[in-house]
Amino acid sequence: MKNYEKPATAHAPLLGEPFEASLSLWGCVLGGLALCGFSILALRRCVANELEALVGITLAVLDLFLLCLLGVLARQVHLAVWNGKAIWRSRRLELVSHAVGLVVLVFGGWRLEIASVGLVDVLTGALLILGFYATILCLGCWSTLSRSRSQSGLPWVF
Repeated sequence: MKNYEKPATAHAPLLGEPFEASLSLWGCVLGGLALCGFSILALRRCVANELEALVGITLAVLDLFLLCLLGVLARQVHLAVWNGKAIWRSRRLELVSHAVGLVVLVFGGWRLEIASVGLVDVLTGALLILGFYATILCLGCWSTLSRSRSQSGLPWVF
């Protein structure tokens, strides 16, 4: 499918792009905002000292930024797939990143369950694990976009 052709689908795309592209972007952005807000509220109630609060709030804000970046990159991947620029061969590392990310989540959750002693420890550890997971998925999306860009010779769709 060329960039200027409309796909032959039964549904009309939202704002000229596929629904999954908008869902990826706004799901990650709104999820990151909610996660950051609820984490900061929970940390305000439970911290024992200012260092715990600083580390927890920093991780919450970092996760917000990482989830926003993931939303933007996932939207770009969906648009590249929709425009026919990202074939399945170019998405291998993206799919591997999902598997690696799930291993990080499972192993990190298992270690967190064994090692944590309090609510602040659990929340801080969970925010750290989520940050690793989002970073791995961002790298996978970036690899797909860089491969699709190099194969098509066209700039990214922003």
